[in-house]
Amino acid sequence: MIDPLTIKDVLIIKLRYLGDVLLMTPCLQAIKKNLPHANVTVMVNKGTESILQNHPSVDHLVAIDRRYFIESCRAVMCLRKSRYDLVLDLTDGDRAAIITWLMNARYRVGYNAEHRWRGRCYDQIIDADPDKMHSVDYHLHAVKEIGLNVMVQAPTLFLGPNDEEYANELLLNHGINREEQLVMVHPGSRWEAKSWLLNRFAAVADTVQSSRSTRIVFAGSEKERTRVQSIQEKMLTTSVSIVGQTTVLQLAAVMKRCALFIGNDNGPMHMAVAMGCSVVALFGPTNPKVWGPWGARHRVFFKNFDCRSCFVPGCRLGSQSCMAQISVDEVVDAINDLLMTKNEKGQFTACES
Repeated sequence: MIDPLTIKDVLIIKLRYLGDVLLMTPCLQAIKKNLPHANVTVMVNKGTESILQNHPSVDHLVAIDRRYFIESCRAVMCLRKSRYDLVLDLTDGDRAAIITWLMNARYRVGYNAEHRWRGRCYDQIIDADPDKMHSVDYHLHAVKEIGLNVMVQAPTLFLGPNDEEYANELLLNHGINREEQLVMVHPGSRWEAKSWLLNRFAAVADTVQSSRSTRIVFAGSEKERTRVQSIQEKMLTTSVSIVGQTTVLQLAAVMKRCALFIGNDNGPMHMAVAMGCSVVALFGPTNPKVWGPWGARHRVFFKNFDCRSCFVPGCRLGSQSCMAQISVDEVVDAINDLLMTKNEKGQFTACES
């Protein structure tokens, strides 16, 4: 068992995507609360570090780029000199396991859900099934397993000093004033099978703007530009696009201005939750009980298909079959309900059929 009083330097490793990093922030908060005297360093993939760059539970932040092997090795060897008391690997992947082993820390702790060779890299393996609990609970389980107290908290995201100012000016430049109710639509995802149909995004956006005094704001990174343009071309009403015009935290600041977020299973969906948005989340080949929005004020659509075969190389039922089962009408109904009544009970409401 780890003696908390002897832990002075902690390295936490999470080499995944934006949403994964955000969902482990309650774990960071719990560790800092239990070990207020410890210096906490977090290692993440390059491109995800902005999620943590202002986080009060992080003392040092290291971003490594897997595309550049030599530079990554140098970063790891530099960290090795710190001689950490505890390395907690929250990644459950081979690369992170090797890095954990190279750290030569007093305590090396990590997951090994697949029961692979990487279990040999740890002194203690966290006993948890990632398919049977929400990702937030999965990370917090590691805190409990090493003998620390767990205080369940929501994922947290902290803006920089100029992010809100930028967001306000950006919206103003698009003709949106502070009094207008905003709904953000983010149609992107890391892979196509997780994406709702473009014509249905367009129909929902038109209905929302036509039936209530609400403005639709499309968001996404530069790689989503073509997707958003295709949706806007299918629309009958005029909408605003801020695609490619924000950093991660500037996008979060725009989310803070929004009453509702509509999107697929992706990192920005979790960012919207952290910014206080209600969420309408559209799920297909992934499990919302693991990856759904955390909290009470959300609606999740999931048709509960057996979509395991969609992961590699594609869907045996036809492209986006599970996503096509989600109708425009049910999504519009959910939007209207959330905008009128913000339900504050329960973790999230799943609409399954």
